[in-house]
Amino acid sequence: MSKDKRNLNKESNKQVDSKANTLVSVDEPARMQVKSWWYVVALGLLVVVSLLSFSSAFDNKVTNWDDQSYIENNPMLRTLDAHTVREIFYSKDPERRYFMGNYHPLAMLSLALDFQVAGADSNGNVIPWPFIWHSVLLHIGTSLLVFGLVLLLWKRFNVALIAALLFAIHPIHVESVVWLSERKDTLYTFYFFATLLAYVYYAKFQKYWALGLSFLLFVLSVLSKGQAVSLAPTLVLLDYLLKRRVFSGKVLLEKLPFFLLAFAFGIIAIKAQAAGDAIHRISEYPFHVRIMFAGIGFTEYLVKLIAPYNLAALYPYPILTANVPILTMYVHLVTSLAILAGMVYVFIKFPKFGFGFGFYVINILLLLQLIPVGSTIMSDRYAYVPSFGIFVILALLISDWADKDKFRAQMLYLGTAGYLVLLGVLTFRQANTWQDSKSLWAQAIKVSPTAIVAWNNLGSIKVLEAKPDETVLHPEYLQDAIQDFSKALEIKPDYATALYNRGSANFDLGNFDEALKDINAAITADPLFGEPYLMRGMLRDRNNQLQEAIADFDKALSLDPNNEKIYVNRGVSKGKAGALDAAIADFDKALDIKPKSKTAYSNRGLAYFHAKKYEYSLADYNKAIALDNRFETAYANRGLVFDALGKWAEAVKDYSQALLINPKLADCYYYRATCNVKLNKLNLVCQDLQQAKALGMTGLDNDIKTFCE
Repeated sequence: MSKDKRNLNKESNKQVDSKANTLVSVDEPARMQVKSWWYVVALGLLVVVSLLSFSSAFDNKVTNWDDQSYIENNPMLRTLDAHTVREIFYSKDPERRYFMGNYHPLAMLSLALDFQVAGADSNGNVIPWPFIWHSVLLHIGTSLLVFGLVLLLWKRFNVALIAALLFAIHPIHVESVVWLSERKDTLYTFYFFATLLAYVYYAKFQKYWALGLSFLLFVLSVLSKGQAVSLAPTLVLLDYLLKRRVFSGKVLLEKLPFFLLAFAFGIIAIKAQAAGDAIHRISEYPFHVRIMFAGIGFTEYLVKLIAPYNLAALYPYPILTANVPILTMYVHLVTSLAILAGMVYVFIKFPKFGFGFGFYVINILLLLQLIPVGSTIMSDRYAYVPSFGIFVILALLISDWADKDKFRAQMLYLGTAGYLVLLGVLTFRQANTWQDSKSLWAQAIKVSPTAIVAWNNLGSIKVLEAKPDETVLHPEYLQDAIQDFSKALEIKPDYATALYNRGSANFDLGNFDEALKDINAAITADPLFGEPYLMRGMLRDRNNQLQEAIADFDKALSLDPNNEKIYVNRGVSKGKAGALDAAIADFDKALDIKPKSKTAYSNRGLAYFHAKKYEYSLADYNKAIALDNRFETAYANRGLVFDALGKWAEAVKDYSQALLINPKLADCYYYRATCNVKLNKLNLVCQDLQQAKALGMTGLDNDIKTFCE
C-alpha cells in the first residue's frame, strides 16, 4: 500500500494541466491560475519599468571613478583586432592581463565592442551612451532570467513577477548598472543567472544538454568577473531546495567540474588583486577588527535591501580612534550573529526561505572585507547578485500572506505596488547622482563626510576644470580643489594621494615651496608611489638642481617604467645639463611608449636644435604641430629653427601663430622683432619690443631707443 502511495505522489508531480492557457503549481498547493498572455505582459512590464527607472542615466558622463583607466585612457578599447583580443585574454604583461586588479577578459572585450559603436568625439572624449545602454540591456536581460528562474523553481507567477521587479528596479543595483567601468558586474551576473536557469532545468528534467549548457555559461561568467566563483556552492543550495540527494555520487560528480573551475578562477582572482595592489590594509587592521567589518557589511546590506537609504559610491572604513564607531561595530557583529542563527533555523525548518537566506550568505561571504580590498568597507555593487536571495524571500512572504484571505491579498498587493513605485523613483534619482564626477562625489560626501577618497576625487575633477586646455588656467578652481584635498588630509594626514594632488595644484598655482612640502610628505607617506618623484623632479629641475631632478626621475621610472611623461621630463633635465644625446634617447623612449606624444616630439626637436641638427628639429616640430595645431611651444621653437636657417619670413609666421594662441609670450615678440629687422621691416619692430618689455623682458631699453625714437 505504501508503495502505491509513493507511485501516486510521483505521478502527481508529473501532472500537466489540460488547459493550455494556464500554469498550475505542482510543488505546492495551487494558488492562482494565470493565462499565458499574462507572461507576455509580465515580460513587457519588466522591460518598461526598468527603462523608466534607469532613464535618468542615459545622458550620464564618464566619471573619474576608474572610468578613465578602464575606458578613457585604455588603449585596448581603441582598436579591436586579433592582437587586441589576444592581449585581453592573455598578455605577457601582468598589468594588462590583470587589468586594474582583475582578470575579466569578457568584460574588457565587451567594453571594447561598445567603444567601436560610437568611439570618441572631436576632442578625443569617449562617447558614453553605448556603454550605458549595453549595461542597462544586460540588467534587463538578467531581470527576465530571474523571472524565469523563480517561475521554474516554484511555478508561482506572482512570486516570479515580484522577485523580478524587485531585482529590476532596486536602487542598490544602480552602481552595477550605470557605472561604466562596472560592466564586469552586469555581464557576469547575466551569465550567472543563465547558468542557474539551465542547471535547474537539468535538475528537474534530467536533460544532460542543459547540464553542459550550464557549465559553458559558468565559464562565460567567471571570464567576466572572478566573483562568479560563488556559483559552485550555490548549485549545492539549489540541490537542497529541489530535494535532490546532495551527497550521492551522481550529484557530486555533476558538481566536480564547477568546483574545479571555481577553484582555478579563485586563485586567478587572488593573483589579479595582488598584481593590481588592490589587497591591502591587512596589517593596518587586525583580524578581529576585520571580523567586525564583515559584521557591518552583512547587516548593512540587508538593511539597504529593505530600506535603500543613503546610497553612495563609497562607504569609508570606520575611524577607529573614537569609541562610538567601535561600539557600533560590536553591535553590528552581535546583530549579524543573531541573524545568522535565525537563518540557520529557517534553513532547517522552511527550505524555501532557507534557500533565500543561504543564497544571500553564500554570495555575500567573499565580499565582506575579511581580506580588505579597495578603499571602501562595502559597495552597492557587491549586493547585486546576493540581493536575489532576499528578494525571493520577500516575494514568497507576500504571496503566502496574500493567500490567507482576499482583503489581505488586496492590501498586500497594493502595498507592494506602492513599494515598487517608490523603489523605481529612488532608482531614477540614484542613477542621476552618477551624472558626472561632481554629483557622484558630492553625494558620497553627503552620506559619509569622512570619505577621504571622495574628497580627493572631487578635488581632482576641479583640477581638470581649472585646466581645460594648455592655454587657460582658472586659479579659483585650483583653490577649491586644494580645499578638498586639505579636507581629506584633515581626516587622514598621511594620505599620500591627496598630498600629491595638493602639491600638484600648488605647483600649477606657482606656490612652489608649498608644493615641495606636500610632495616630500607624499613620498614619506608612500615611498613606492611614483608620481611624487616625478613632481619633485620637475620642481628641482625648475630650481636648476639638475642632477637631483634626474635622480628623482630615475626613481619614478623604477616604480613606473612605462610612463612616457617621466622620460620626457628626464630628457629635459639631461638636455639642460648638456647631455643632448642622452636627452634624445629619453625622448625616443617616450615616443616608443606613446607614439603620438606631441611633448616628446617638441622637446626632441629642441634637443636637435641645440645639437644644430636643424632638419631633424624641423621634422619633429612638424609632427608636434600635426598632432596639435594649437601647440604654441612647437610654433615658437620651430620659429627658432627657421631663424637659425635664415628663413626669417617663415620664422615670423611661426612666432605670429604662437602669439595668436597665447599673446603673453614675451620671447616671441622679441624674436619676431629681430627677424623683422633682418627682413628690413623696421616699421614692425618697435611695437613688438615694447610688448616684450611690458610682459617682463629686461635689457631692451637700447633696442627700444633705437627703433622707437
